[in-house]
This record gives sequence, C-alpha cells and structure tokens, in this order.
Amino acid sequence: MALVMACSLLGSLIPQDRSSQWYLQNYPGAGKAFLALGFDRIFTTRWFVVLLALLCVNLVSCLVIRIKSILKPKSGILRAAGVASGGYSIGAGAAEGLGKFLAGRRFRQYKAENAVVFHKNMAGRYGSFIVHISFLLILIFGGGVLWLSVVEDHNVMPGERLVLRDGTSLDLESFRIEDETGRTDYASVIHVTSPDGNRSRSGTISVNYPLTFQSYKYYQHTFGVAGSVTAVSEETGGSDVFYLTEQSFLSSDGRNGILFSALYPGFVEDEDGHIIPLNIRGNVYPNPIYQVLVTIDGSMSNRMIKPGESVQTGDVTFTFNKPVDFPGIRVKRIPYPFPALLYGSFVLMILGFYLSFFHVPQIVTVRVDSYALSGYKSSEEQLRIDAFLGEFDKREMS
Repeated sequence: MALVMACSLLGSLIPQDRSSQWYLQNYPGAGKAFLALGFDRIFTTRWFVVLLALLCVNLVSCLVIRIKSILKPKSGILRAAGVASGGYSIGAGAAEGLGKFLAGRRFRQYKAENAVVFHKNMAGRYGSFIVHISFLLILIFGGGVLWLSVVEDHNVMPGERLVLRDGTSLDLESFRIEDETGRTDYASVIHVTSPDGNRSRSGTISVNYPLTFQSYKYYQHTFGVAGSVTAVSEETGGSDVFYLTEQSFLSSDGRNGILFSALYPGFVEDEDGHIIPLNIRGNVYPNPIYQVLVTIDGSMSNRMIKPGESVQTGDVTFTFNKPVDFPGIRVKRIPYPFPALLYGSFVLMILGFYLSFFHVPQIVTVRVDSYALSGYKSSEEQLRIDAFLGEFDKREMS
C-alpha cells in the first residue's frame, strides 16, 4: 500500500502522457530516467499494475481471514459470551446494579442459561470487513475507469461544432488566452448537447477545471493559432471561411487556388521591399504574415500575404484574415456504469469507517456475582464499568 501511494503521488506531481521531447526539455537532468522508468505513464506501467494486483491479493486475504467471524450469527456470539468462563467477581447487589446501569445505557439483553448478556452496536463487527471490501472495489472499479476510458483530442475553432461518435455535440462559443486583467488564462466557453438533443449543459473549461456531462469529461488541453481565409465565389456569390492549421490546398476547380504553406507571427521588410518572415517565440502574433503558393492557369508563384489582402484565382477571391486562437479540447469518455460503481464504493468505505470507529460492538456478560467483557475493543467500556462500580461501593459503604 505504501508503494502504491508513493507511485500515485509521483504520478500526480509529474504530468502524464506528454511527448518524450517535453520530458527531456522540462526535466533536463532526469528526463531520460523518467522515460526509461515509465514515469510519463505511471498508472499504465506493468510494475504499477503488479503493485495493484499484489495489493488486491492482500485485501482478498484480509477478507478471507475475516469471513468466518462475519458469517457467524449474532445469536451464536451472544450464546458463547453467556457460557464463557472468567471475568471479575462482584457482589450480588453490584451485579444487579450493573445490569440496571447497562440497561440505562441502551444495551440490549440476551437471556443466557445462568447470565444476562448485554450487547450494543453489534452491526459494528462488519465495519472492518466493509472497509476492506470497499477498498478492493475501489481498486477494481477505479482500474476500470482508468483503463477502459477513451480519450480523444480535438482542435475546435471558435463558433464551430464538434460532433462525437455517439452523436454528442460540442459547440465552442469562445476561447481566450488572457482574462480581462491581462493574466494568462486559457479558457473555453463550451455548450454540449446529448445525442437526442433533450439535454445540454454550458460552462467554461480551463486548465484543471473540466466540465462533466453525462459520461464525458471535457478538458482544456492545449491551444494553437490558425490562419483564417474567407473564400468568395464570384459566380454564385457564396462564401466560406477556412481555418488553416497545416499545409492545405484551397481550390474550386482543382487547378486554380492557393496552397497554404505557413503562418509566421512577424516579419520585416528589407531595403528592396522583400518580406522576411520571423519566428517569434511566444503565444503572440503581433505582425502575422501568410506564406502561400498561388496557382493560376498552371503558373505558380510564392507570395507573402498580410492579413486584409486578397488573392483572386479563377472565379474565387481569397481574403486573408487575422489569425485565430483556438483550443485543443481533450474529451474523455468514462464507460458506464464504472463511475457510479466507483462513487458507490467510496460511500461503502465511509460506512465501513463509521461502523469501525463510531459503532464499536460492546458485550458485557453479567452473572449473579460477576461480570465479563468479551470481544472487540472493550477498554473504554471497562473504564465506565469501573467508574460505576466505584460509585456503587461508595454508596454501599455510606
């Protein structure tokens, strides 16, 4: 258990499922060791699975050890307490007074042959068993959530709709890199709708603050900058907006069009008016420029185009817009009914802890001139009985 907890802590401190280059850049002294040991994917490594399996074996062993006592009926336990030998000798009057004292403390009574067995909180004997079985269920159902979940990453442009495989739709209403105060704040405002269209939910997702809807979780994962081009057909008057994130060819007839090559965050012009693109590090595109290959009737020309400029090829006019920031949204589908089973296991564990700590079974066997405590943690009850008998003796002496 200590090893599982240590590995889980390590997996929480070290970001998981990043590229190998990311670990080498961010952990220059230990990146190679992290990759070799699987610290980039701790929760799916073989050695972590083996640790979980050993912990499950340990828990099953604990359950097997306790199963005999759990299956023993309450009447059998009380009957055994009634005939058990040993205990503390006291006078007949003290024994009678002790019986009344225990009855006043809401102890139930079981009539044995030569004794009265007072008992309370007998349901608490299931506490430890419930804790162990709930822990085992948490590992099983948690593993189901971890290993059966389906994770997909999608780039979504503001104003566009993403439709998932089961028909669930996600509308990206807006995306921002900074909040109104200028603080870096990658956040997306999304609206998700169920496949039947009857249920929906809106919300803002940001780093470490996903949105949950039905069996899906939506995370703010990455971000990027896309070029934007508006194409207008002179023949039909129709228009459309295209977002450019990779090399692509835009054409209406397959011959005339533009081949998008790159988008640069800045540029400078030399004395001859030639444009020299700049690769500026950071998230800001202060002076963007497009590099495209324009094809017209078989002739091609390489051009650098600023936002706001247009190019006509055939009957289509392409107008280059300002670049658009867009988010990369991670969609995680957790298979039903594992989340409900996992939450139910946590509730079961809480019940087990409650029974173990706040519902401790107490059994006191009172005979004609003696009493005995049996089973479970009886030190506190012994102190109460000792205090009562001490007060009883003082009253008898007076």
